[in-house]
Amino acid sequence: MQRREPKVRVHGDEIEIEIIDNNNSPSRLLIAEFMVLNNFVACELRRRASHPIIYRLQPAAGDAGAVRARLSVYPEYHAGAGLQYYAQLSSPIRRYADLVLQRQTGECARGLVGAAYDADGNTRGAGEYREC
Repeated sequence: MQRREPKVRVHGDEIEIEIIDNNNSPSRLLIAEFMVLNNFVACELRRRASHPIIYRLQPAAGDAGAVRARLSVYPEYHAGAGLQYYAQLSSPIRRYADLVLQRQTGECARGLVGAAYDADGNTRGAGEYREC
């Protein structure tokens, strides 16, 4: 997806807005690829540990054209990413769900069983986990 980026400069009382289109730079492409890899590896870690995660699914396009992505707690193919399963957790500043999944994945990587949050959305204390 191509997105144009506004660049805003303020000089005293004057505001200058320039629209730049640098989404095709090698550095942006590299970062995007690493984000996809990070999301896939997190899914794999959580799947192997039998920890639930919110997967993002997108079936392959059929005769009717592209199929919209949807969310599930079961791993399935994501045609847009071309991966056997996928989740979004690499943009915690833009999406709160990414932050939640990052925190839970961090706990999973440390070998702790249990959700990073309780049913009310509060973070759990270290004593509320058990070792794998």
